[in-house]
Amino acid sequence: MDDVIVLGGGVIGLTTAVLLAERGMPVRVWGRDPEPETTSSVAGGLCWPYRIEPERQALDWSVRAFRNFAWLAEQPDLTGVRLVPGFMRDDGDVPPEWAALVGP
Repeated sequence: MDDVIVLGGGVIGLTTAVLLAERGMPVRVWGRDPEPETTSSVAGGLCWPYRIEPERQALDWSVRAFRNFAWLAEQPDLTGVRLVPGFMRDDGDVPPEWAALVGP
């Protein structure tokens, strides 16, 4: 089987590569810059579904992705992933559905 090439070694690229490797596929990760010089080595990100269609599938995918990131964050020295608290401001009266699915 030919190698799967994943372009980019940020959190999305590496997560994709790990999931493919766990399914038995040979994977190579190609990045433009060495690790200490990448944005991902110091950047943060937000994780929530934002206006993606079809809405139900996007919600399911987003919850699975969040749970994977939370699992990675259980080993921050190994993975470099941390979850930090934040605030989301919304003018709506009802919290979004995804909020109840990922917990406080």
